[in-house]
Amino acid sequence: MKKILASLTLASMIAASSAYAGLYVGAQGGVSHSSSELNADNNVTTGFLVGYQFSVFPLLKLGVETELNYLNSTVKLNNQTGDLMTIPFYATANLSLPLGLNLTAKAGYAYNHISGVDENVFPNTLWRPAVAIGMGYQILGFNIFFQSSRYFLYNRGEQPFADAYTFGVSYEF
Repeated sequence: MKKILASLTLASMIAASSAYAGLYVGAQGGVSHSSSELNADNNVTTGFLVGYQFSVFPLLKLGVETELNYLNSTVKLNNQTGDLMTIPFYATANLSLPLGLNLTAKAGYAYNHISGVDENVFPNTLWRPAVAIGMGYQILGFNIFFQSSRYFLYNRGEQPFADAYTFGVSYEF
């Protein structure tokens, strides 16, 4: 009887953790930080996201996602301060763990637009790699998450980057 009960409990945990697959939308906010080449301090970041994922195995989901993120005062060069708007296009992998926990990894390319800085100082439009990792808690269709993102801004032999550390919530339909 104990084995049957344990098996049913495990099966229900797996089924509960893999219950969602499909379209999701969300919002996030937190702080951003730039590499030393960009001379910026920690600042506010906000963003919205939309994606689609599908189950590969009961605990693994793969998908695609895009975000619209605004990183305030990310670039400070030659007495000019620039803000970064980034739109990453990610391939995603989500591993569902027991008790509603989940881990997410994202990799892709991002359209980056820097406003407020002269084009001669730093390019205003860049397509560069972007990556992110996150951890979340799934409850009633909502995923409450923490995400760490890095946007690579390679420029003229330098390798500057911008990081964003955000908390957010998404809802799966």
